[in-house]
Amino acid sequence: MKVEIFSDVVCPWCYIGHKRFARAAARHAGVVEVTYRPFELNPTATAEGEPLLEALRRKFGGDVAQMTSRVAAVGAEEGLELHFDRAVSANSFEAHRLDRAGLRRGLGAPMTERLFAAHFTDGSTSPTPRCWPSWPPRSG
Repeated sequence: MKVEIFSDVVCPWCYIGHKRFARAAARHAGVVEVTYRPFELNPTATAEGEPLLEALRRKFGGDVAQMTSRVAAVGAEEGLELHFDRAVSANSFEAHRLDRAGLRRGLGAPMTERLFAAHFTDGSTSPTPRCWPSWPPRSG
Protein backbone atom coordinates (compact mmCIF):
# COMPACT_ATOMS: atom_id res chain seq x y z
CA MET A 1 0.00 0.00 0.00
CA LYS A 2 1.34 3.46 -0.89
CA VAL A 3 0.44 6.40 1.33
CA GLU A 4 1.30 10.08 1.02
CA ILE A 5 1.14 12.16 4.18
CA PHE A 6 1.08 15.95 4.06
CA SER A 7 1.85 17.46 7.44
CA ASP A 8 3.61 20.15 9.40
CA VAL A 9 5.57 19.52 12.59
CA VAL A 10 3.92 22.55 14.19
CA CYS A 11 0.41 21.10 13.74
CA PRO A 12 -0.89 19.23 16.80
CA TRP A 13 -3.48 17.30 14.78
CA CYS A 14 -0.70 16.20 12.39
CA TYR A 15 1.27 14.89 15.40
CA ILE A 16 -1.78 12.98 16.65
CA GLY A 17 -2.42 11.66 13.13
CA HIS A 18 1.23 10.64 12.81
CA LYS A 19 0.92 8.47 15.93
CA ARG A 20 -2.40 6.98 14.86
CA PHE A 21 -1.15 6.21 11.36
CA ALA A 22 2.02 4.54 12.69
CA ARG A 23 -0.08 2.28 14.89
CA ALA A 24 -2.44 1.39 12.01
CA ALA A 25 0.45 0.79 9.59
CA ALA A 26 2.09 -1.57 12.09
CA ARG A 27 -1.11 -3.66 12.15
CA HIS A 28 -1.33 -3.81 8.34
CA ALA A 29 -0.41 -7.24 7.00
CA GLY A 30 1.27 -5.94 3.84
CA VAL A 31 4.03 -3.48 3.05
CA VAL A 32 3.22 0.16 3.68
CA GLU A 33 5.26 2.59 1.60
CA VAL A 34 4.96 6.07 3.08
CA THR A 35 5.93 9.32 1.39
CA TYR A 36 6.01 12.35 3.67
CA ARG A 37 5.20 15.68 2.04
CA PRO A 38 5.87 19.04 3.67
CA PHE A 39 3.08 21.48 4.36
CA GLU A 40 3.70 24.82 6.05
CA LEU A 41 0.79 25.61 8.33
CA ASN A 42 1.93 29.21 8.72
CA PRO A 43 4.46 30.11 6.02
CA THR A 44 4.44 33.79 7.01
CA ALA A 45 5.60 33.07 10.58
CA THR A 46 9.07 34.28 11.47
CA ALA A 47 11.91 31.87 12.26
CA GLU A 48 12.18 33.34 15.78
CA GLY A 49 8.47 32.92 16.38
CA GLU A 50 6.35 33.87 19.34
CA PRO A 51 4.64 31.94 22.13
CA LEU A 52 2.05 29.68 20.53
CA LEU A 53 -0.73 30.60 22.94
CA GLU A 54 -0.38 34.28 22.03
CA ALA A 55 -0.46 33.45 18.31
CA LEU A 56 -3.56 31.28 18.75
CA ARG A 57 -5.30 33.96 20.81
CA ARG A 58 -4.65 36.54 18.11
CA LYS A 59 -5.73 34.20 15.29
CA PHE A 60 -8.79 32.56 16.82
CA GLY A 61 -9.74 34.70 19.83
CA GLY A 62 -11.96 33.09 22.41
CA ASP A 63 -10.90 30.61 25.02
CA VAL A 64 -7.52 29.35 23.83
CA ALA A 65 -7.01 27.40 27.05
CA GLN A 66 -10.17 25.39 26.44
CA MET A 67 -9.20 24.72 22.82
CA THR A 68 -5.65 23.61 23.62
CA SER A 69 -6.66 21.53 26.63
CA ARG A 70 -9.04 19.54 24.42
CA VAL A 71 -6.29 18.90 21.84
CA ALA A 72 -3.81 18.03 24.61
CA ALA A 73 -6.30 15.53 26.04
CA VAL A 74 -6.70 13.82 22.65
CA GLY A 75 -2.91 13.77 22.33
CA ALA A 76 -2.56 12.24 25.79
CA GLU A 77 -4.88 9.41 24.70
CA GLU A 78 -2.26 8.67 22.03
CA GLY A 79 0.59 8.82 24.55
CA LEU A 80 1.74 12.30 23.52
CA GLU A 81 2.78 15.18 25.75
CA LEU A 82 1.50 18.39 24.17
CA HIS A 83 2.69 21.44 26.09
CA PHE A 84 1.08 24.37 24.33
CA ASP A 85 2.43 26.67 27.02
CA ARG A 86 5.99 25.82 25.85
CA ALA A 87 5.37 25.67 22.09
CA VAL A 88 6.49 28.47 19.81
CA SER A 89 4.61 29.55 16.70
CA ALA A 90 7.48 29.77 14.22
CA ASN A 91 8.14 29.15 10.57
CA SER A 92 8.67 25.44 9.95
CA PHE A 93 10.54 25.62 6.63
CA GLU A 94 13.89 24.59 8.17
CA ALA A 95 12.22 21.75 10.06
CA HIS A 96 10.91 20.42 6.75
CA ARG A 97 14.43 20.64 5.30
CA LEU A 98 15.82 18.72 8.27
CA ASP A 99 13.04 16.15 7.98
CA ARG A 100 13.93 15.63 4.30
CA ALA A 101 17.63 15.29 5.20
CA GLY A 102 16.70 12.67 7.79
CA LEU A 103 14.64 10.80 5.22
CA ARG A 104 17.63 10.64 2.88
CA ARG A 105 19.65 9.12 5.74
CA GLY A 106 17.02 6.49 6.51
CA LEU A 107 15.61 8.31 9.54
CA GLY A 108 12.18 9.16 8.05
CA ALA A 109 9.56 8.50 10.72
CA PRO A 110 11.95 8.79 13.71
CA MET A 111 13.12 12.22 12.53
CA THR A 112 9.56 13.40 12.00
CA GLU A 113 8.65 12.13 15.46
CA ARG A 114 11.63 13.96 16.97
CA LEU A 115 10.64 17.22 15.29
CA PHE A 116 7.06 16.92 16.54
CA ALA A 117 8.29 16.23 20.09
CA ALA A 118 10.78 19.09 19.93
CA HIS A 119 7.99 21.49 19.10
CA PHE A 120 5.16 20.25 21.34
CA THR A 121 7.01 18.67 24.26
CA ASP A 122 10.30 20.58 24.46
CA GLY A 123 9.11 23.97 23.19
CA SER A 124 11.87 24.30 20.58
CA THR A 125 11.63 26.45 17.48
CA SER A 126 12.44 24.94 14.10
CA PRO A 127 16.14 24.11 13.89
CA THR A 128 18.44 26.04 11.61
CA PRO A 129 20.90 24.17 9.37
CA ARG A 130 23.72 25.27 11.70
CA CYS A 131 22.28 23.21 14.58
CA TRP A 132 21.22 20.15 12.55
CA PRO A 133 24.02 17.94 13.94
CA SER A 134 22.44 18.29 17.40
CA TRP A 135 19.08 17.01 16.10
CA PRO A 136 19.33 13.22 16.03
CA PRO A 137 16.12 11.30 16.71
CA ARG A 138 15.72 10.28 20.31
CA SER A 139 16.37 6.64 20.92
CA GLY A 140 13.61 4.38 22.10
